[in-house]
Amino acid sequence: MLCIFYLRVFFVRNDEKDSKLEEIIKPLINFWERSNESWWVKSHTSEFVYVNQHLKDFLAIPKEFQMEGRFDGDLPIAIHEFEPQFQAHDRQVEQAGDRVTSIEIHKVGDNDFFLPWYCDKFPIIDNSGNVLGVIAHNRPIESMFITRLKKIKIPTSLVFTPPTELFTDKEWEIIFYTCQLFTPKMIEAAIGVSNRTVEDTLCRIYKKAGVGNKRGLIDYCIEMGFNNFIPQSIFQQCDSIIPFDL
Repeated sequence: MLCIFYLRVFFVRNDEKDSKLEEIIKPLINFWERSNESWWVKSHTSEFVYVNQHLKDFLAIPKEFQMEGRFDGDLPIAIHEFEPQFQAHDRQVEQAGDRVTSIEIHKVGDNDFFLPWYCDKFPIIDNSGNVLGVIAHNRPIESMFITRLKKIKIPTSLVFTPPTELFTDKEWEIIFYTCQLFTPKMIEAAIGVSNRTVEDTLCRIYKKAGVGNKRGLIDYCIEMGFNNFIPQSIFQQCDSIIPFDL
């Protein structure tokens, strides 16, 4: 009897969340329907609640396919394989209570090339401070150099938000380049610090991560899921990065 009561309460609370979410987004739908950019809304369980036509056209979703009520993994396109990453981004938004931006690099539609774009996700919060879901928006990336980094496997989904506060912003930059198999000298040129500074920072990173060398750090990042992080500062340093891939 207690179990049945719990289930009833659980579903009632979820229904309340969904109805509040729909009430909040209702005034925005007219704008989204007229927008020339992709907008969509997902519930706190990452279920699609609303999708505008631009997103369906952008992803080349078949006309007969209804996205609302489905999850990323249900989509009849190759991008469905990234459901774990997309839902992890949703949870990051809920936990941060703020925008989380990712870089998506995928093939869409009939294109035979990879197309990069930004994906911004914002939390939907009610008057009591409860996160009800996320509003998401795609926008183009003007700097195309990101697809030229050798060790980034594409298609991919990369986030700007550091996965943990264990490392400083500068340490995260060096971790990123190290995972891209940059040498300390290449990192020095990319971020504008001395080789000694890079080496000293790597030593601190190794100590924090509990590893003894570069290979250990790369394995650590893969194991912890840190290899999908990309520092936003990289977009101010493209002139330094591109030559390494020529």
